[in-house]
Amino acid sequence: MTKRTPRAQTPPADPIAEIMSSLLPVHSAMTQEWLADAASMAAERGLGALFAFIFLEEQDGALAYKAPASDLRRRSHQRAADALGTILFRTTIDPHELPVIGEALDAGSSIAAPVTELFSPLITEDRAAAAAKELAADFGCVSPLENAGERLGALVVLGRNTIEPAHVRLLADHIACASVNLRNADLSREQGVIDVVRSVFDARKIESEL
Repeated sequence: MTKRTPRAQTPPADPIAEIMSSLLPVHSAMTQEWLADAASMAAERGLGALFAFIFLEEQDGALAYKAPASDLRRRSHQRAADALGTILFRTTIDPHELPVIGEALDAGSSIAAPVTELFSPLITEDRAAAAAKELAADFGCVSPLENAGERLGALVVLGRNTIEPAHVRLLADHIACASVNLRNADLSREQGVIDVVRSVFDARKIESEL
């Protein structure tokens, strides 16, 4: 069976216009998993990226990989995880175990680097080089997900060509905004006391009072 490799993509002529035109699914996502899906699609369209991964920050500062909702993108991400041969996409990690990612988060800015450096030292340079060849993704860029001064996590994209950090940051800012809106919507549903359809106390309110 012939092994398929991803088709190398090139950045669009007007990446900012492409990013902006692909934001509707990002801002209309109903869950964080679908947000991860929409972010991948936007990165492919606007940045010419082959892969895009969302990591959400937990209370202890660790980064947790957020798997996309669709089977297609899950399989795509699994290929990247298998090629890199790391637990990076399977568990939480300390961002400071990855100097490039840690530096981007601490500085609050996007940083581009070859794939051989992006995930060092969690994987060896030889393994990273082999993964880059298998995935046809030579370069990567990491950008913090931040909203109103709050750090939410990180966006990591991989591509065939050098990726412009400012464009990655633009997409990351929209992803962060959408993530906060999703979180606030979830909190509102959990804390709401009025059933807006019947204009009576919500069942959760009654149970809490009882």
